[in-house]
Amino acid sequence: MVQTGWRYRLSSLVGVLLLTGVAVFVANRPLLQALFTTYVPLFWRLDPIVLSGDDLYFAMLLTAAAVVGCLIPLYKPRPRRILDIVALAHKRVLVAGAVLATLGFFNYTYRLPRATVMMAVGLLFVTIPVWFIAIRRSPGVDPDRAVVIGDDPDVIGAVIEATDRPVVGYVAPAHAVGSRRETKALATDGSGRLKRLDNLGGLSRLGEVLVEYDVDTALLAFEAPDRGE
Repeated sequence: MVQTGWRYRLSSLVGVLLLTGVAVFVANRPLLQALFTTYVPLFWRLDPIVLSGDDLYFAMLLTAAAVVGCLIPLYKPRPRRILDIVALAHKRVLVAGAVLATLGFFNYTYRLPRATVMMAVGLLFVTIPVWFIAIRRSPGVDPDRAVVIGDDPDVIGAVIEATDRPVVGYVAPAHAVGSRRETKALATDGSGRLKRLDNLGGLSRLGEVLVEYDVDTALLAFEAPDRGE
């Protein structure tokens, strides 16, 4: 099963690629080029330029590379508010637009026409935030995801057996449950032992695990936790 974090990363990346391709394709339409270079101030002195064939293909690749690279901070799952998503997405899209405009300034071979750049960035300015908001997990979906944190396999198994919340895995020191390879598919078998549940890593990764798997509840299963822990 694909992990929650990687599913989010894959969805966000594929969505950005598709939206970027569509934005360039739409901005390259002859009708939009004519309207934009005729009625939009500051751009009505430009001639409409419609790309085709290899020129359009490389323009799409170039734009996709710039946008995908500039949006890297958004691919990592984080508990963000909608306004934070919108603000960060707008900022990164504008950076991508600046990168594309800079390539045009240096007369790069496959640079996009200025009208195409402006229209594509404008479309992405609207669609990219909407996409990241759409794939953001709603609090009402699977609201009680839990992870077990402990250092004793028997106690971890007993906690998993006792809880009625969906458990995505457990976090434990390697010395307590063995190597990751040996414990990757462990969980309870009804007698308090671990059988088939994912080992999500050691205690040093706890903060990252809680965010990546969108965990709502942490179940403690230490044999004898000290005050520091």
